[in-house]
Parts: sequence; C-alpha cells; structure tokens
Amino acid sequence: MWMAMLLALSGTLMNPQGKAIGTVEITLTPHGVVLHLEGHLPQGTHALHTHEKGVCTPPDFKSAGGHYNPEGKAHGFLNENGFHKGDLPNIHVVADTFALTLFLPYLSAEDFQAPRAVVIHQGPDDGRSQPAGAAGPRIACAELLP
Repeated sequence: MWMAMLLALSGTLMNPQGKAIGTVEITLTPHGVVLHLEGHLPQGTHALHTHEKGVCTPPDFKSAGGHYNPEGKAHGFLNENGFHKGDLPNIHVVADTFALTLFLPYLSAEDFQAPRAVVIHQGPDDGRSQPAGAAGPRIACAELLP
C-alpha cells in the first residue's frame, strides 16, 4: 500500500556553499530502486552513499548522519562482513558534468519510509575501510523528498 502512494523521491544536490549543483531521483519499483543523478562535480572518482537522515546542512553535511545501515553490517562491497544498504558504487567524473543511473535490487520502498539523503564524498570509496570507505569529506548532498 505504501509503495502505491510513493513511487518516486527527488532532491537537489547541493555543494558545501549551499548552491544547487544537480539533481537526484529515486524511483521505487517492485524489484528494487532506480537511482538517477546528474549535475556538476570536480573531475575524479567520488564515493556515493545513501545516508540515514534526510537533512543536508552545509558546509559539511554531517547532519545526514552515517551510512544507512539498518542491519548493522560492516562497510564495503569488498568486505566479507559488509555491506551497508547505504553503500553505492563510486562515481567516475571525466568532465565537470555527470549523469548516472543505477539499479539497486537490495533497496526497497521500506528503506525510504524515513527521510534519507544521498551524499557524495571528495574521494573514492575503497570498499573496505570502516566506517565509510576512507572517502574523505562530504562535497555534495541531496535530501530525498516525495
């Protein structure tokens, strides 16, 4: 019933100065979640995570809390004891503009009953380091809203 009421979430991706630099859209499907991001980021590889709180207060975005991790698992796709439900693949930006669409079968409508945020970090997620992949400071954040 809940999924029938809420089929999509979206948010504005902000930089540490509070400026809009892109958009995030999440579509809830019967088979998982489709995440679409687009906008402007510095060239390089950046970690991408879903965070536990849907609050993005610049400049450090610590208001988003830690990674979404309802099962209390270790961090990282490469960790035999991982991964968090908030762990997502890295973004590789070759120009300052990017667009990315991911299908995430391990997430569902239940994972978005509470407000969540999508956070992008300065560096790549190494897939192992605790608690967040040694990805460095948070450089962008989007609050996901219906």
